[in-house]
Amino acid sequence: MTVVMLNEDLRARHIEGHAFAGSCFKFPVRKLAIDGLSREDLKGASDCWRVDDYTLLQVPYTTPEGTLDHALCMRSLMRIAFMGPTQELLSQEREVSVKSIAKFKDDWAWVMHGLNFQLVQPSNQSIFVEDEIGCGKTFLAHKSSGMLIERIAKRLVKNRVINEDEMEEILEAHEAEMEEEAARPIRRSRRFSEKKAPCGPRW
Repeated sequence: MTVVMLNEDLRARHIEGHAFAGSCFKFPVRKLAIDGLSREDLKGASDCWRVDDYTLLQVPYTTPEGTLDHALCMRSLMRIAFMGPTQELLSQEREVSVKSIAKFKDDWAWVMHGLNFQLVQPSNQSIFVEDEIGCGKTFLAHKSSGMLIERIAKRLVKNRVINEDEMEEILEAHEAEMEEEAARPIRRSRRFSEKKAPCGPRW
């Protein structure tokens, strides 16, 4: 069943997808604005990447074109670009594929730009991107990813804007929560602990 969401809810989901991927690939958030970035936001932002009208990420390093580092940077850019549409589509329980993401013209243009720097034959590009999208979907499905995305979403919808300091605060709070959860002892029932462990793989 497709989930019906308001345009603003979809926009928030889209933005948080870009922001989440940016934090994963070390492209820090400069500003997220659910009502859109202003001209003032873009002034002096020569070290930033305007992903779309609502998302401004910092590019923390420069890489010479033709190097492996540049290819990896462009691969991260490509992933950040398609994670916005991926998160928006998943929030509506819609299909996520090359075909569905290609409908997001601005994001797809960035995907193709990043793809141009990957050593992939033209005939294999669609398969390559499909595999990348599949990895992105798996990553988004992880519990830790979902918790971070919800933190971003709640702050964005409430305040309409998230700046770099606020994003850093969100990431620190999330990291602290993950460390606390990892340190928590695993409790098992006596009945479970007395069962003999199964032999071999379980799938």
